[in-house]
Amino acid sequence: MSLDERADDAMSGPINASDPVLLRRRRSIPLLLAASLAINVLVVAFEVWKFVRKGGLQVLSGRFEGLQPEHAPFQLDMVDRYARLPHSDQDIVFLGDSQIAAGPWADFYGPVKNRGIGGQTSGGLLDVLDRLKLGRPRAIFLLVGTNDLANEVPLDQVVRNHDKLLGRIKAEGPSTSVVVLGVLPVNQSLGPVQSNGDVRELNRRLAAMIREKHPDVTFLDLTDFFMDGAGDLRRDLTTDGLHLSFEGYLLLEQHIREFVPSPVPRSGPVTDRE
Repeated sequence: MSLDERADDAMSGPINASDPVLLRRRRSIPLLLAASLAINVLVVAFEVWKFVRKGGLQVLSGRFEGLQPEHAPFQLDMVDRYARLPHSDQDIVFLGDSQIAAGPWADFYGPVKNRGIGGQTSGGLLDVLDRLKLGRPRAIFLLVGTNDLANEVPLDQVVRNHDKLLGRIKAEGPSTSVVVLGVLPVNQSLGPVQSNGDVRELNRRLAAMIREKHPDVTFLDLTDFFMDGAGDLRRDLTTDGLHLSFEGYLLLEQHIREFVPSPVPRSGPVTDRE
């Protein structure tokens, strides 16, 4: 009997325990089936991963004209934000996708320059101030200190750093209008380690230092406008207990609006108007 004939007998009849070839073949069948199933699962999973990575239903809907486009939640959030920001018939609009969204267009073509640096401390800012090449701008709005509190930098040292920052800013641009914003409160239940007691004390000391040494500088302590009844940063004004939400920035803008020099538009969010 040939090997193939014996294999056929093995598939249709009882296994001859004395035939090791047939026994090995019969035992290998489940392994082959399992391997085949695993390969098919991996192929399907890979195709699903590619589909999701490319945008999933959002991409699929875009391939067929007439279908309602699918929007990611962050895209709808951006649409809502843009709709609530000031606008006028004098605007220059850059419209498009992430290539447009990531561009520093305001720096290229507008008077407002954002020089905020995540995680920055008052000492760190003092160290890199010259490298930022601020020049002699019409106005500077300064808000730094919450990371000092998180790092347990002594309050007196934070105040001294502010004093040095203001001295160097005014020495470089004597006519520059400077507004120092007091450190904003936090909501510790959401994660931050800073103490709101330290926030209040730091702001008190900053206000006293500025009154004494920099009388031409404006100090704005907005703590009370951002706190809830328990003395914490309001949850609707923050994303994580420390950083402001879009609502938080809308509130902040309301309080600094009068200090922003013209001709920067100061009409306020669209929600404030008809």
